[in-house]
Amino acid sequence: MLINTLENILQKIDMERGYQLLTPRERKIISLYYLEGYKDEETAKIYGVCQQNINRQRKRGIAKINKFIFNFGDARKKEGTSAKMYSSV
Repeated sequence: MLINTLENILQKIDMERGYQLLTPRERKIISLYYLEGYKDEETAKIYGVCQQNINRQRKRGIAKINKFIFNFGDARKKEGTSAKMYSSV
């Protein structure tokens, strides 16, 4: 159970670091969509752009986070700092 908790913490840290790589607009669009339940059409009206533009920006932001997590996770594994290292804690 401790390992699962630690893995969750490490994943959260990864997500937060990845989130910081986004532009302020990408952060807001992702927050509106995933946290506040806005549809792309509604967000597009707020920004005065087309729905496709919002969709692309949201997907681009998610791709940045995924790329960061994938690359950061690989680096952490190579350094030997994965959650498995903490199994004796």
